[in-house]
Amino acid sequence: KTFHSMTPPKYLGIALILFVASFGYFVDVYDMWVFAAVRVASLKALGVPADQLLGKGMLLLNLQMTGMLIGGILFGLAGDRYGRTRVMFLSILTYSLATLANAYAPNLETYAALRFLSGFGLARELGLGTTLISEILPKEKRGLGVGLLVGFGVMGPMAAGVCAQLFDWKTCYLIGGVLGLALLLLRVRVAESPLFNELEKKAARRGGLRLLFQDRERVLRFLGCVTLGLPTWFVMGILVTFSEEILKGAGLPPLAAPVLLIYCNIAMPIGNFATVGISQVFRNRRATMAGFTLLAFACVLTLFLLPRPVGVGDIKIIYMAMAFGVGSWVLMAVISAESFGTNLRATVATTVPNFARASVIPMTLGLELLKTIMPLPAAVLTLAFICFALPLGALIYLKETFGRPLEYLEE
Repeated sequence: KTFHSMTPPKYLGIALILFVASFGYFVDVYDMWVFAAVRVASLKALGVPADQLLGKGMLLLNLQMTGMLIGGILFGLAGDRYGRTRVMFLSILTYSLATLANAYAPNLETYAALRFLSGFGLARELGLGTTLISEILPKEKRGLGVGLLVGFGVMGPMAAGVCAQLFDWKTCYLIGGVLGLALLLLRVRVAESPLFNELEKKAARRGGLRLLFQDRERVLRFLGCVTLGLPTWFVMGILVTFSEEILKGAGLPPLAAPVLLIYCNIAMPIGNFATVGISQVFRNRRATMAGFTLLAFACVLTLFLLPRPVGVGDIKIIYMAMAFGVGSWVLMAVISAESFGTNLRATVATTVPNFARASVIPMTLGLELLKTIMPLPAAVLTLAFICFALPLGALIYLKETFGRPLEYLEE
């Protein structure tokens, strides 16, 4: 069911939306990854013994991702019902205040609760930003717009890594909270999507989980989009966040997560722009994403199977190559937004990345189980096969979305 959209914003309006959405995603991923950067320092400061740093770190990461999963669903539904920009203000305020409060957590229990609240507030930034940009740009340039959003945004982890090298863990959280409040002021200037304004005039059903899950094909389409984010979160959520323990277990020089965050987030934005550029040239998103996914998987195998000894420089290069490959995360965001109608687009574009992020929960639980029956390197490799095989299968199932008109509704 198609309809005609209203006149899109003028160039200055589009530029403002691109800037604010990109800065918003930068703040989003800074806050998401600052925990990885300060995990060891913050947990030690709260009295966690050295032999419990991995387990407690996984617990807090899982709570953060659970918050993102719940927030992604609620903010996505609200974005389709009440508007792309309206729901952003409460979520920004939530994670800004929660992030500031992280710096003053007196114990592990409070810290855990605040990581959950931070994740809950962070959930909507990528999805609603992607939806808004996709709906204001011409169909041939949507990928470029979202590429700018994600390419700038993923520099947030690099900023988190740099801050962790320069400041103590409490200051890193204070920086994230202040950036969030600055974003709140900028959001006031952002106009609503013209497609949503037109949709408000219609009697179409909007933003319901029942609408999303009542059709089998729609469910498979949704789950297929979710799996496209698994490689990114395996690399960043497992191999980077728990790098010290994993590299040491594999007989490699253990590099700290803040260091790898810097190197990986030099390469990942380049991968973002490369995937967007290649998909634009060949007018094919699926084939481009498949190629970059295979590249990242080859780098994972290289890390664990390369003949020893391996130097610190070699490890940094391999991690950067992996991050370059999982830069295809931007195509996951674009494909998700383009695969669903306007009355479900914000719901899907917000929930898909947060379901993908929440995949870290079964990943960490699976890794904990696997390492009880096999050595840690073998457990990580087993998990890698699963996390890379599923998205490649999904790319075979999903339809190509390049150039697809977005003026249609799900019925």
